[in-house]
Amino acid sequence: MPETHYSQNNLAPWARRTVRYLLGLTGMLALSSCNRLPLDDPRVTCHVAADPVRITMPTAVRSHYQSSRRFDDPALETWNAATIQIGTEQAGACQLHARGNNSKRFARKSYTVKLPAKQPVLPGVKMRRVFLLNLAFDPHQFEMRFADACHRAAGLFSPDQLLTRVFVNNEDEGLYLLCERHHTSIRRSHPDVSLIVRCQVHHFSPVWPTEDADRTAVVHLRRAMQLEDVQQRAKRFEALIDVDALLRWMACNSLMKNADTAGELFLFERRQPGQRVGRFSIMGWDYDDLNRAPDHPDMVLEHPLTWASENDLEKTVLTTAPLLKRYRETLRSLLHTELSQTAIDARLESLRVALNAAEPNGSRNAAIAEFATAMAARRDELLKHLDTP
Repeated sequence: MPETHYSQNNLAPWARRTVRYLLGLTGMLALSSCNRLPLDDPRVTCHVAADPVRITMPTAVRSHYQSSRRFDDPALETWNAATIQIGTEQAGACQLHARGNNSKRFARKSYTVKLPAKQPVLPGVKMRRVFLLNLAFDPHQFEMRFADACHRAAGLFSPDQLLTRVFVNNEDEGLYLLCERHHTSIRRSHPDVSLIVRCQVHHFSPVWPTEDADRTAVVHLRRAMQLEDVQQRAKRFEALIDVDALLRWMACNSLMKNADTAGELFLFERRQPGQRVGRFSIMGWDYDDLNRAPDHPDMVLEHPLTWASENDLEKTVLTTAPLLKRYRETLRSLLHTELSQTAIDARLESLRVALNAAEPNGSRNAAIAEFATAMAARRDELLKHLDTP
């Protein structure tokens, strides 16, 4: 008997749509399983460090940090000598300065800390440069960790981080997010990186190296986004950037209603030996604007399946039919798997329990419940749009 070959082209339209959905779902599950951390990894299960960070700095420096509210105050950017004890590690010398822009307007400053040498900071991770983020715009301390959990579940790369209590000159400053510096985390985890840029609205600002960097890949990416033929644009775009990761990042932003994506995406070029132009991978950053209206509505390309698509990468996806089709499939797959309501509720409950044990907050339970309700409504809204031809 002759061998029979089956193709999606032999199927009815409804059957072809079903096959494409199942194939996309299978691929998404395989990809997430491949990139996802083990469920018992401390970066997944542990939200709050057991032991605090203790900083001692000169009284005059401390007083100025508390009183200054200017984001452009040069004294806040000056390195100052201090001592630090991270958890149960021995206290030692360090240098630090205040960091951030809008967060500098608060008495509780965020800090960049420079240690004299690498030392254990997070489970299994030694660092020399550490960020301590004051969570000024995440008052109930769950949004940044929730976004990180969703990203990791979706198979996206994310910098190592952990909530920790911080004492400054023996004064309890409350919970901070202890985080590895963005480009350090990228370079430590991906030794083949040749270039790191930060994706702004219409340009890519260099992060590493800052001088004499070969930015050929950025030029090629920009040219790809400007190709008129949508098929060629999609093909060339995918050759230069991890489109699957970009689509998953966009899906997470859409569900969480991330109000600001400008400057919150890092691209890192990975080159194989002998390659002149590599391919960009991505890393998201700074998720303290969740469940809010877009911060810059005049910059947003509106679409019912996205929220605040501000940068040119997102707009390329939304205006390139083959890429938009893949985004719809990616979003649908994630909403039924790693971004299902069951998964969202489980992550939020895990955070609620851990945070309430570390620092009781009378309004946190209501805030998390309200956030969960908003996520459920947004998920239903997205699924409804996906079911509309």
